[in-house]
Amino acid sequence: IGLFGLENDEQADRVHHGGIDKAIHFPAMNIAAIRKKTGETQDSFARQIGVSTATLRNWEQGRRQPEGPARVLLSMLARDPGIVARVLS
Repeated sequence: IGLFGLENDEQADRVHHGGIDKAIHFPAMNIAAIRKKTGETQDSFARQIGVSTATLRNWEQGRRQPEGPARVLLSMLARDPGIVARVLS
């Protein structure tokens, strides 16, 4: 399974052409661990990534999972916790 949870090129092609396969399940992300790697509080991390603190809490407590661009940004932060701070400075 690749970075975005797509098992193969055929699945990626279906998603790219609008035929999103409802069977695609993205692996859960540990958002709290990602945030802690950045050293940010919930409030400052939420502001930094452009979501509400309530949304961040829902992600951290497992009630919801990020999707789309938020998922990509969080994946980048998991690999490089300082990327957003560097880009925005």
